[in-house]
Amino acid sequence: MDKPLYSFLASHPTVRFLRFQWLDISGVLRTRIVTKAHSLRLAQDAQFLCLSPTLMLFPVSDLQIAKTPATGCAELRPDWASLRLCVFAPAHAAVLCAFYVRGLADPFGLCPRTELERAVSKAATSFGKTFAVGFEIEFVVLNQSFEALSGLDLISTNSTTFGLRGEVLQALEEVVAALEDAGIVVQDVHSEGPSQVEIATGPLPPMEAVNALAYTHETIKAVFARHNMLATMAPNALSVAAKSGAHIHISLCEPGGEDHFLAGMLDRLAVLSTFGLASYDSFTRVQDFSNSTGTHVSWGVEHRDVPIRKIQDGHWELRCVDATANIYLVLSLLINAGLEGIESSKVLTMKALSDYASNLGPSKLADMGVTQTLPTTMNEALELLLSSSNVETLISPSLKEAYLAVKEVDLGAMSVMNEELRRLVFVRTF
Repeated sequence: MDKPLYSFLASHPTVRFLRFQWLDISGVLRTRIVTKAHSLRLAQDAQFLCLSPTLMLFPVSDLQIAKTPATGCAELRPDWASLRLCVFAPAHAAVLCAFYVRGLADPFGLCPRTELERAVSKAATSFGKTFAVGFEIEFVVLNQSFEALSGLDLISTNSTTFGLRGEVLQALEEVVAALEDAGIVVQDVHSEGPSQVEIATGPLPPMEAVNALAYTHETIKAVFARHNMLATMAPNALSVAAKSGAHIHISLCEPGGEDHFLAGMLDRLAVLSTFGLASYDSFTRVQDFSNSTGTHVSWGVEHRDVPIRKIQDGHWELRCVDATANIYLVLSLLINAGLEGIESSKVLTMKALSDYASNLGPSKLADMGVTQTLPTTMNEALELLLSSSNVETLISPSLKEAYLAVKEVDLGAMSVMNEELRRLVFVRTF
């Protein structure tokens, strides 16, 4: 028997169900709820839940991709170190799983979680680098008709108490209590824009940070649902609301190589953005004057309208990410890109922006080394990913191929939907 599982269940006698969870290629947290008795039998017999490999490869549009194998078995291999009581549902505990496909040359070749584990391991063993990762989680609160809340006290802008005097505040207090009781550090909560709230969580090692992020998302959604509200991280949940991102804070824990790491990230940022801006509606955030992602491959010190904000030496915020991304993949690419910069001692030639890119003009931007724009549509992003060289040094070829296959299906499906239908698909999914 797995000792961590046995010890956990002994100290949490209320648990009757275990949620075996994995984050699929589309960034959707998928779950199998397994009884405590069956979970123990699986552990005692060294067996695993067996699923269809297609459950890693579902597009957001829920259409099956043609390249999906018709047969096969994928094992959910739980990481018992990630096992956590669902404080918002005390009869449940949740564990994050690796996705092991029998018969593949690399059985973990379709597992984004394993991809991040490998990047973190390479950083530690080959470069002596470890990381601290935190998240800014933006979400929009809707009513049961998937529209903005109505009433006298409504969230209208950034950092006010408007809208935080009634039931939204009560739900947020419950969310924070559940997160803190689960051992997750919450740094602050504030209104972000019309109908929008942000929760910032504290730094953790990369794997633990993604574990905490998955739990945080589910806690937010579950608690707000109990209050008859929908909390959604969809990037374009309301046309009148601010667009929602999922900004990643990453810090080098050991000094040295900071500018090389930043240069490596910038060199690969356009490709990286195709994984961070992972859906049709993600590109509503690619604009200047919006405190979102900006429009150019660029960086700045405490600049919130560029894709990479430098906060201090060795601490950056990646802003070209939202909740439709598979965060394992984004972090894998981010770390591998930075390590490339360290390995090659890449010189940081791009100057930090201190103004909006649109105010500077092409000539001034070129003088600063800013010559590339971010993709502005999903079609542009996929074309960029297809045409980019050496992507396989950042992500395994099997995951790149799977990602492209899934996203091409979504591009075709989403491009023929009207805006309202597409909004509802994202709101319900994320």
